[in-house]
Amino acid sequence: MNTITQIERGAVPDLNQTALRVEVDRGSTSAKGRPPGRVWLVKLRRGNCAVIIAVGLARPCADHLAAQINQLLHPSEHTTGQPR
Repeated sequence: MNTITQIERGAVPDLNQTALRVEVDRGSTSAKGRPPGRVWLVKLRRGNCAVIIAVGLARPCADHLAAQINQLLHPSEHTTGQPR
């Protein structure tokens, strides 16, 4: 889930054709005195554009949030019998 698309210098991505992705990434341990286990963040990315949704999460929480956002964005790709 931590894959970042490389875009050549000068290339402008077509945002209408680039998929919206949810990513879980490791943030800084020194930022705001966070404990080492709560350094994960969740962000939405489309091409070179990204927005951070949450920071300071434990890895299981970040993974769960990312899965919930993915289910919201792509409901047909996930099982529908799971509680939300």
